[in-house]
Amino acid sequence: MVFGVCLALADCDHYLQLNPKDPNGHFSRASVYERMGQYDKAIADYDQALRLKPNWIEAIGGRAGAFRKSGQFEKAIVEYDKYISLNPNEPVAFYGRGFAKILKGDLAGAAADYGRSLEMAPSSSSSFPYAALWVHLARQRLGQENAANLAAEPDAEKMKGQVCEASFFEGERALWRGETAAAVPLLLAARDCCPTSYYEYDAAVAGLGRLAVK
Repeated sequence: MVFGVCLALADCDHYLQLNPKDPNGHFSRASVYERMGQYDKAIADYDQALRLKPNWIEAIGGRAGAFRKSGQFEKAIVEYDKYISLNPNEPVAFYGRGFAKILKGDLAGAAADYGRSLEMAPSSSSSFPYAALWVHLARQRLGQENAANLAAEPDAEKMKGQVCEASFFEGERALWRGETAAAVPLLLAARDCCPTSYYEYDAAVAGLGRLAVK
């Protein structure tokens, strides 16, 4: 099973000149474009990889991630749905779909997917470091849970601090890339999760103010 046939864009271009019908080459170049933040080009190469190798689950997952990073959350969710239909026992896919849903604003769907990822891999929570708290945050916003439930969780304060920082910095990174649609829900999560004494709380509030989001 060969995926990574090239690591640099020039190498991938050269490889595909010689092997234009090798899906591994298009997959590899898509990964390079994705790392460069050129998501439209990444998606085009994932598309071509899938034309050459239909139902290739790794390429479907890659395309889902590229759609999510480009702010195309609905399309990302469709791709994760395809991934899960092919492999319903993969917790990473539920985690990815949950993240896309929370960015889209589907809190109930996000909570369900994050919960499912944790149920499927309870001993691998380090692979999904923020899933448990995202579940709590989503349920809190939906009115299904209050802050006392979160406080009762083992290591809740540590988790809260981690998600506070992760949400803020991921939101700021999305803003830096010009991905406002992705940044807003992350900054909202930071505002709702961060203790008011944290720098990240003030910065998240300020960032949302600049975006005219309440």
